[in-house]
Amino acid sequence: MKTKVYLGVLLGMMLMASCSEDTSAIDDLKNAEDQLLAMGLYEGEWRTGTRSTVIGKGNLAVKSDLMEFVLPEEWIFSLLKSRQESYNRLDDLYSDDPFYSSSSAPQFHGVVQSIHYTWQGISNKASYAQMENVETRFDPVTDDVYSFTMTVDDTLYRVDLMLIGKATSIFDLNTRMWTIMIPYSEIAVINLKTHQTIDEFVEEMPMLVFNTTKKII
Repeated sequence: MKTKVYLGVLLGMMLMASCSEDTSAIDDLKNAEDQLLAMGLYEGEWRTGTRSTVIGKGNLAVKSDLMEFVLPEEWIFSLLKSRQESYNRLDDLYSDDPFYSSSSAPQFHGVVQSIHYTWQGISNKASYAQMENVETRFDPVTDDVYSFTMTVDDTLYRVDLMLIGKATSIFDLNTRMWTIMIPYSEIAVINLKTHQTIDEFVEEMPMLVFNTTKKII
């Protein structure tokens, strides 16, 4: 009789231990599944800070450790142009540069930003990731600069968007949608023929925010 009691107690303890381990394993599996579900190709909208106005649309490709997207290049350039009365646009020094002298509109190239991301934490509602700029067509590679190119007439320019902190991203576990937040404070234009900075302004701005609206794949 005593043997049966001992066996019953031992079996109960083993079941409790097994349940505890299974719960931890289930949590780990759920996190892994959430991260797998986060990958794919998305459609989305660019906004500034918490404003509801859409400043651009685009796609976001999320791979196992890499995100790819195109910045709202035309809007960033228009923001720079809108500051021409408030900032010294260096036009006195570079008045012959096509950036100032040409009447042609810039041609934007849609440069793909390839950003490495790492998962930083998870809650009941969302998973959080930190983003690092590790792949770029431009040198040097830095975490705090996102760059794209444009052409005015036959002259190629690089536009640098300089960050004031790490870009971050959130994957909502309920909606299965991404939000990317990019804080920046400076925009500069570099003539890639002369390697001169021909325009820039410095001002802390509302961060660029990209919200996905639909998963394509």
